[in-house]
Amino acid sequence: MAPVLHPSDVAGAENDTFRFYNVLPSDDYELAADWPRADLCTVGRAAARSASVESLDALALALLALRDERLPGDLDWAALADACAEGYSRQLRPDGSRPLRMGFARANFMLRDVLDRGLGNDGDILDERRFEQGFVWDWLPLAEGEVIADSRHENIHHLGCRRPRPSVRLGLPTQIDPLSDGRVAVGSCYSDGWHAWDTDGTPESFARARPVVLAFDHDGEILELDVDGVIRRGGDGQVLVRLPIQAVWCARRVGDMVFASDWGDAGTLALCDLRKMICHRISSRPVLLTNDICWHHDQYYVLDKMQGRVFAFDENFSFRQSRMRFGKSAGRLYDPISIRPHLDNLHVLSWITGSLVTIRPF
Repeated sequence: MAPVLHPSDVAGAENDTFRFYNVLPSDDYELAADWPRADLCTVGRAAARSASVESLDALALALLALRDERLPGDLDWAALADACAEGYSRQLRPDGSRPLRMGFARANFMLRDVLDRGLGNDGDILDERRFEQGFVWDWLPLAEGEVIADSRHENIHHLGCRRPRPSVRLGLPTQIDPLSDGRVAVGSCYSDGWHAWDTDGTPESFARARPVVLAFDHDGEILELDVDGVIRRGGDGQVLVRLPIQAVWCARRVGDMVFASDWGDAGTLALCDLRKMICHRISSRPVLLTNDICWHHDQYYVLDKMQGRVFAFDENFSFRQSRMRFGKSAGRLYDPISIRPHLDNLHVLSWITGSLVTIRPF
């Protein structure tokens, strides 16, 4: 039997990240008898004109009432979804509002769900698996098994190996990256410092005054990129360069480049050329909020947190094409957070659903 949704499940709901985005219009549910009836175009225009927690709640209620019907054609719903994504970005700034930010994100996700639900998957999907707990931050394949970072109390796990390895809690991890000595670096945009883990269960902690999002090898030493955009030597703490960025939410070392994304600055990326230690900014559009990036088959592949798609760029970072669709169902992406090339394919992890989709490069 389908669960019954009440207006109080949506309007004025507690801002718990692990529950706030649970329901999408394409889900199986029944509406309570007291569900409000509203003209969707009127509600959408109101949210576009003057967004507030109340107007975004009203939009979410109206979208959930849409059920299997199509969006009315007299409003640019894709543009409204983009506006909600950029509204989310603005509310990440120091003077932003958490309830308003989450309302923007939910409205964006619901609109993407409705916009994409009647469209076929346009990526060559080879496989999919789901981590039952969901809310998985990163996935890294190793020579033996794989490491994942998730949102449970013990949040770093080595899976698929021949002998059991103990899971550990290492701060609030948001990404994992390989180190040349066989260990993995566990970084975070939330908790101070970083950790190195050798997968035998022995972590080494590096206490720092600020969160270190990315630790990586360079010229025989480990460098650290912190949440403020500062790259330092791990050994003596010497500052090497500062990226032109307000806050680093996610970052990757790709070849001789470090790419860093600030979700509070939509449509841009900060770069550091490690050969010259020169930093600059580039446009990432049509990607709005970059969640991850990798290099494969002479292209950059970039994940957009809000659009649920994979975007391909050439070596000069000119956009070429995109693939995949938003949603919870098989082969869909919901807040895609990690992309890795492995065994000549691309593996895309979604944070909310814990879905790991394997696709062919395009």
